[in-house]
Amino acid sequence: MCALLGTGYDLCMSSTRGTIDADMFLASSRRWMHEAMRHAAAEPPAYDLAVHHAQVAAEHLLKGFLFSVEPAIIADNTTMLLHLTGAIHQRTQHAAERRLENGASISARDALELAREFTKRLDRVSNQRWAAALSARNGVAHLGIVDASMAESNIVTCFDVVDALLKELGESHEAYWGTWAGVRESLGKAHLDDVTRRMRVRLAKARAYIAEKYGELNSSIPPGPILWSYRGMFGPGRSGFEVPCPVEGHSGMLVGYSTARDERGVNIFVAHSFFCQVCGLKADVDEFEPLGIPESLDIGEKGPVAPPVDRDPIEWQDYLASERESEKITLQQEIAEGRWCGFPGIECPCDRGEPRPTLCHQYQ
Repeated sequence: MCALLGTGYDLCMSSTRGTIDADMFLASSRRWMHEAMRHAAAEPPAYDLAVHHAQVAAEHLLKGFLFSVEPAIIADNTTMLLHLTGAIHQRTQHAAERRLENGASISARDALELAREFTKRLDRVSNQRWAAALSARNGVAHLGIVDASMAESNIVTCFDVVDALLKELGESHEAYWGTWAGVRESLGKAHLDDVTRRMRVRLAKARAYIAEKYGELNSSIPPGPILWSYRGMFGPGRSGFEVPCPVEGHSGMLVGYSTARDERGVNIFVAHSFFCQVCGLKADVDEFEPLGIPESLDIGEKGPVAPPVDRDPIEWQDYLASERESEKITLQQEIAEGRWCGFPGIECPCDRGEPRPTLCHQYQ
């Protein structure tokens, strides 16, 4: 059976004494928070659901902390008090039924104020911040509205409540956040540039997908076919090369084209995008740096050898930019001539149902 906590969120109960099991608060909080992270990592972010679920997660852990101090202090009516203390089983058989569903716990606002009396770790979360997070949650729950400009701030407030309580309870930060630790470490960090934040969120989302689909051990991931691993897939001079995915344990595809030999007489592969068929991670070239993906490769007779080394970084970036611009002009001309339906690779318009010239169609 389940009890209604605060404003209508259910938490399953232990059947041993009819009381709430402390571990269930932690498990429920983690489940709601991971759902919040999933919505925060969407592109574009679903801020309404992220704010709502993050606040519910924080409230559940708050009540779990108070329960660890004394179960009875989270009760807000007699029915809940009887269930929390186990006294419900000591009543006579003629007593009126008191269903757990009719029990009530203290509000989220009262829960934070009461928790402050048992730990100093919550001092970093002011009443004003918590009130704003509650208001945002209620706006979503009752009216379906959210202030997107304040959503991230309200989510971070819930993060701070959770992290403080995890320390107080002696619970593992890593175990709670799991694969979503990257989102927790990125939201609310003004010093991070937009690209770094976006890539951290994408990495967390990809890791969560891998953990959900294959479990924590990446060794269970099947090799799977790499569909773009031969030259000519994207037209004359264009190719894809398999490289390690930033989500460790498998490989993804670096998509680009080979240029003429450089001053050393080595063929250079210049990338424009990355895509992983296993975890779904994708990135454009301007997003490679935070992920540690190489923008170019020296090409040997049997495939990629290594990213270029011992080159002046500024001159090399200028060279790559020049090569990409030249290739872009060539590609636009080929599209204008009807040879291709659009930009080759993961953003090919063929995937959106546009006309497919014969040359492009034969590779579908």
